[in-house]
Amino acid sequence: YQPLPDGAVRVTLKLPGVPGMGPVPSVGLSMRLPKAFHRVKWYGLGPEENYIDRLHGARLGVYETTSEANLTRYIVPQECGNRAGVRWMNVTNEEGEGLRIEMDGAPLEVTVLPYTASELASAMHPDELPPVSYTVVDVAMKRMGVGGDDGWGARTHPEFTISGDEAHAFSFILRAI
Repeated sequence: YQPLPDGAVRVTLKLPGVPGMGPVPSVGLSMRLPKAFHRVKWYGLGPEENYIDRLHGARLGVYETTSEANLTRYIVPQECGNRAGVRWMNVTNEEGEGLRIEMDGAPLEVTVLPYTASELASAMHPDELPPVSYTVVDVAMKRMGVGGDDGWGARTHPEFTISGDEAHAFSFILRAI
C-alpha cells in the first residue's frame, strides 16, 4: 500500500509463481465494505456481467447497478457479476460517498456483490444465502474464463486460464469519494 500525495492509495499485488501450482482462478484482492455502500457505477465493459472468454456481447461505456442487482440468480449460487475492462469504478452509498477504484496501467476486472465467494459456494439454493451484512468488492488483474462451450462441463480454454506457475503483478488506485 503506497500513499499518494493527493490522498489516494496505490495497491500493488504480487503473486510469485510456484512451480507445479497449475491454474489459479484469479489474481486479485477482495475487500468488505459496509452494506450501505452498494451503489456501483463504472467505466468499462457492460452492461451485463462479462468474463475474458465472454466479451463479444459487452460494450465499453459507463454503467450503473447495485451489489444486489449484480448477483445473478442462478439455481445454485455461484461466482457471478464480473466486469472486465474496468477503467474506474465507484462503490458508494445513497449520498454518493464511498470508494473509487482506478486502473493503474491495464484495465481491471471487478466484481461487487453482497456475498463472499465462500458464502456463494456454501449455498445450494438462493434461500440458503445469509442476510446481507456487507458489500464485497473483488478487484482482479485477471479472472479465468467461465468455459462451458457446451452444457456438459467443457473446461475453460487454456488461453483463458491463469498459470500459477508464473509470477503475476498489478496495481490499482483507491480513492475516497
